[in-house]
Amino acid sequence: MIKPIPDLDVCQHRESGEFALLHSAAYMKNDVYLGNATHGSIQRLTAEEFRRDGLDVVRQSLAAFENRRFEGTSEFESLGAKGKKRFFKDHRCLGISLQSNGDLWLDPVKHEDRGVPGTSDFANRQIVSTSAGGDEFYAAVLRALPFAD
Repeated sequence: MIKPIPDLDVCQHRESGEFALLHSAAYMKNDVYLGNATHGSIQRLTAEEFRRDGLDVVRQSLAAFENRRFEGTSEFESLGAKGKKRFFKDHRCLGISLQSNGDLWLDPVKHEDRGVPGTSDFANRQIVSTSAGGDEFYAAVLRALPFAD
C-alpha cells in the first residue's frame, strides 16, 4: 500500500506579501490512498506572522495530517475553477512535504496559465533539516518562492 506523504501548500500573495496555507488530507477510497486533497479552511498569516511562526504552523499542520481525512469541500475547493485560477494568479506557491527522515522539502509550484493543478519545480527544491530553526526555514521559503510561477 502506498503511504501518504504529509504535505501542504504555502502561498504568498504577490502584492500584499500575506501568506495563505492550504492544509491537506489523505484522500482515501475503500482504504486505498488516492492522493492528497485540500482540507478545511485557508489559514492566512501576515508576512510578519509567517516569518515569526511559519515553521511552527507548518510543523503543526504536517503533524495533524495523519489524523485528517478528506471530508467534502474545503474552502479552497469551494472557490470553483475561476476562483482557483484567480488565487494562483494572485499567489506564488510552494509545496511543502514532510520526508521520512523529518526533513521538509520546499518545492516551488508552477501553474502554467495559472491552471490547476500545478507542477513542482524539483530543480529548485529547498531542503530544511529537522534541526533547522524558524529563521533558517523562512530563508529557505524566500529562496524558493521566486521560482514559483
